[in-house]
Amino acid sequence: MSNADDLKWIMQVTLLGNKDAFDPLVRKYQSPIRRFFLNLTMGDSSLSDDLAQETFIKAYLQLKSFQGLSGFSTWLFRIAYNVFYDSIRAQKHQNETSLDEVDRW
Repeated sequence: MSNADDLKWIMQVTLLGNKDAFDPLVRKYQSPIRRFFLNLTMGDSSLSDDLAQETFIKAYLQLKSFQGLSGFSTWLFRIAYNVFYDSIRAQKHQNETSLDEVDRW
């Protein structure tokens, strides 16, 4: 599937409301996104799967904001990186909260 095919599927989702047209994009990019997360999470496949799922949900919900200035894969991997960074921040915040609770005891 080429970039032109990506744009065809994106247009079907955004302009025609065809939710099923997002499936080919997920199938095409699911493995590369999971590998990306596996590298970032040092091989944690469960976390990688969760982050990949969150990435595709966010991409679907934000698909109308895709302007085509870069390739869909570039846009998708940017979302993936932001999802990973957000998870790191949330984990850091959770760890700080846990330490505060320990200090109170």
